[in-house]
Amino acid sequence: LPLLSLLLAQAAPAGTLDQDRLSVCLADARRDPTTAIATASTWLGENGPDQSYPRQCLGVAYVSLLRWQAAEEAFVAARDAVPAGQTARRARLAAMAGNAALAEQRHERARELFDLAQAGAASAGAPALGGEIAAPPARRPAPEGRDRRRPGPGAGRPELAR
Repeated sequence: LPLLSLLLAQAAPAGTLDQDRLSVCLADARRDPTTAIATASTWLGENGPDQSYPRQCLGVAYVSLLRWQAAEEAFVAARDAVPAGQTARRARLAAMAGNAALAEQRHERARELFDLAQAGAASAGAPALGGEIAAPPARRPAPEGRDRRRPGPGAGRPELAR
């Protein structure tokens, strides 16, 4: 039976195995982030062909621990490890990094990462993905030189908000 499992594992596409490992690691990251960090670190040490999955797991584990800078770095590293042709996945990871930067009030960095994510979504030809990536207005960094506490032009006049 163990030999059969090994043969099935070798016959399955690599992406499927990595995705399954990612699913388990992400569940650990939410439940027990320190275990997930150890698991993802071991996985990274295996030097597999796709390092983006364990790096993504690290990012989620760091989010669970509120370690925003480490999460951002892990998500950026995961994005950089994704093959260039997988623009939608790269865009999602850039958005995750942007959210981590935003959680730590690093607005300029968050804006850079969200712009990168939006560009990736546009490149992927996925306008719906671009909508998912757009930061909600309450969390979106205020434009440079603008105080979010003061309403801008047209505030309270929905007909001007086009």
